[in-house]
Amino acid sequence: RIPESYIEIDKWFKQQKDNEGVILHLPFAGSDVVTYKWGIGYHGVNQDEILFSSLPSLTRVVGIKRVDDTLNSLTYIFNKPFSENKSQILRVLQFFNVKYIVLHKDIAWEDKNTYGEKTILLEPGAIEKVLNNLDFLEKVNQFGQLIVYKLREDYYEPILTLTDDIQL
Repeated sequence: RIPESYIEIDKWFKQQKDNEGVILHLPFAGSDVVTYKWGIGYHGVNQDEILFSSLPSLTRVVGIKRVDDTLNSLTYIFNKPFSENKSQILRVLQFFNVKYIVLHKDIAWEDKNTYGEKTILLEPGAIEKVLNNLDFLEKVNQFGQLIVYKLREDYYEPILTLTDDIQL
């Protein structure tokens, strides 16, 4: 069963009426499988791009080596020594068109054996400390164990703009 906080946060995103940017979900997974500490728990395919329906989501790698190598930078920038370089973090977020970050503190960061590999994600509390110290981010809301950060307007530089107003 999906926690009520996921339904509430999706409603909140829809109320923002924001059609620019991407939601980055942290900790960023190096695979398509995630384990959540929901009631009886959940271990399976990451569903964030379905549960967060208002904007595109970056949640995991896609299975194409060159693309995955680039996406994995989203894992490393919030870990030392990279997390100490704030301008580098900003550049990576801008490169991926990230406008919002959702920190999932309900994730089992020391994951189970999946596809024969032990997956260990960055600890959400450590990521939270990094995010709270970035002056170009503001903490805008919290739903249960989901914390929403937004890139401040003067730092957001859209790379792609999505529109539903197309005329041929």
